[in-house]
This record gives sequence, structure tokens and C-alpha cells, in this order.
Amino acid sequence: MTRFKIATLVVVAAALALVAAAPTQFHNLLSLTHLDTVPYSPPVAGDLIAGNSSGKWDRVPPNTSTTPMVLGMTGDGTNGASPQWVTAGARIVAKQSYIGQVGPIALTTIYTPPVDGFYRLTAFLDISVDPSVTGQVIEFDWTDENGKALFVQVTNNDSINGTSSFGWPAAGGAQMGVIPFVIGGGTAITLHTSSSGGNTSIPYNLHVVLEEL
Repeated sequence: MTRFKIATLVVVAAALALVAAAPTQFHNLLSLTHLDTVPYSPPVAGDLIAGNSSGKWDRVPPNTSTTPMVLGMTGDGTNGASPQWVTAGARIVAKQSYIGQVGPIALTTIYTPPVDGFYRLTAFLDISVDPSVTGQVIEFDWTDENGKALFVQVTNNDSINGTSSFGWPAAGGAQMGVIPFVIGGGTAITLHTSSSGGNTSIPYNLHVVLEEL
């Protein structure tokens, strides 16, 4: 029995000596050895791993820009999606500018969200006179998550239909309005202007920014 114990101790000691003498071994997780992964090597600082749409573990490359970002994901109501780096905080999804615009702006789609979402619309109007002089009416239209059609209509007296007012004063000059709302997935938010009479030859600047909150 004593000889057996001694022999066992010798074998264990030899095994430990071999492990100690061998160089450090790294296990390649994302390799052909693992059939449920997408091979990638070597890893770099910041690498993450996430499941992909093919049912495999896949590399998520790090954010290498100098802008602070967070991982974002937009599913379809049932399934997730591959994570993407997005700017921390509100994300600008669309912006348009009309410089020196004379007369109405034709119906224009600003953005069509893939799923229901909460958004913030900021509009900046620069005109040298009271908008009533030009007769321009600025209108934004969208459909909410319940399928109800809504619109905000901004004129010289801040007339409003369907939601809260932008609160733009009637006097000419640079004015800005902000409004948050919910847009139904697959439906567009649009912009157009029309004329209710007046001098439509006076140019104006209109800037529109839409953010996903």
C-alpha cells in the first residue's frame, strides 16, 4: 500500500512539473473547434461576444471612435438583433434643411421608423417677417402607435391640430420649436408647407431635426 501511495505521489509530482514547465496556453473560443461560433482570432481590447441571427456566437467589434457610444439593439417585437454601437443619449435619425426657400415645400418624408418609438422633433424657422405676410403654413404629419393620424400645423398665430403647440411667436426672426411624440412603426412622418395667401416670394430658412429617444 505504501509503495502505491509513493508511486501515485511521484506521478502527480511529475504531472505538476510538466504543467509548470509548459508555456501558458490560451483557449481560442471563436474557432473552428467550436461549431457554434464564428471563427475570429486574435481578440483585441474591447471585443465582446453576442449571438447572431444564424444561431452562433459572434464577435462584436469594439467602438474605436473617440465618441462615447453604447450598445443598442432594435428588435422586431419577437426577436432580437445584432447589437450596434450607437451614440449615447438621443439618436438623430433624420435632418433636413431648406435654405432660401421661396414658396411652399412639397410633401417630403422625413423618416419611417421600423417599429413604434418615442421621438423628438425640433424645427428652426428663420424668416425676416411675420409669417402671416407670406401666408406659409408649416405642417408635420404622422401616425401614432394606435393608428391615429396626427399633425401639427404651425402658422403665424401658432394654430395647432392634433397635438400640443410648438409655441412659436408671431413676430419674424429666428424661432425654434420642439415637440415629443410617438410614431407607429412602418408609418412615415412627413413635412410640407402650403400657402394661405400673401406674399410667397419672401425667402425663409427651415431646419428640421428628428431624434429617437
